[in-house]
Amino acid sequence: MSGDLIAFLKARLDEDEQAADIGAQLHEDEPADPSYAGGIVNLEDAGWEPGAARRFNDYVTRFDPARVLHEVEAKRSIIAELWDEKDDFPTTWTASGTASAVLRRLALPYADHPDYRQEWQP
Repeated sequence: MSGDLIAFLKARLDEDEQAADIGAQLHEDEPADPSYAGGIVNLEDAGWEPGAARRFNDYVTRFDPARVLHEVEAKRSIIAELWDEKDDFPTTWTASGTASAVLRRLALPYADHPDYRQEWQP
C-alpha cells in the first residue's frame, strides 16, 4: 500500500470538515453553530406532521456538523496511529496487514468518489 490511499483519505476528510463548517452556518450573517442537537427548527409549527418532524430532526441531529467534525478528527487520529507518513509505512506497533485493512475500510464510504481506486477494496 502506498501513501496514495492516505492522501485520498485526508482529502476526503478535509472535504467533510469543510462541508461541516459550512453546514454549521445556516445563514451567512449568523455565527456558525456546529451542533443542531436540539433540532434545527420547530417543524410542527411549519405544518409538518409531528412524527415526520421528529424523524427529520433526529436525522439532522445524527448527521449534524458537530458530529461530523468529531468523526473527522477520530478518523485522522486513526490514520496517524496506523501510518507513518514520513516513511510511508505502518507504525511500529501494528502489522502492515492490519494497518492496510483498517485504512481500506476507512475509505469505503468514499468508494463512489472518482478518485477512489478499486484496488483499495478490502
